[in-house]
Amino acid sequence: TKRSYEYILENEVLKVDRIMERGRVTLHEIPFREFMILARPDDPAVAPYRKGGGEKVKKFDYTSYAEGVPWYTLIAREDGETVKLLLDLNDEAIKAIRHANREAVRV
Repeated sequence: TKRSYEYILENEVLKVDRIMERGRVTLHEIPFREFMILARPDDPAVAPYRKGGGEKVKKFDYTSYAEGVPWYTLIAREDGETVKLLLDLNDEAIKAIRHANREAVRV
């Protein structure tokens, strides 16, 4: 089954939907204010959240792994716990997030 993901940034909320042949399902809805870190995967700020880095977090991978498409690591609070999302974000999305939560964005 082919799965794809859509990110919707609206009203300072990131919504991640999984698109399937029979419709879509919302996987996350996280307000920008809950973002702790948005950085490239090799940024030292996300090192504690990598495997073996000391911080245990649930990881969700929503990247396309398409060649030439940069991806980012988002550390955020969701439903009282810290989560890690791997996302393909374009410059426009990063700019919108930076505008709402400058402290979290490291790109």
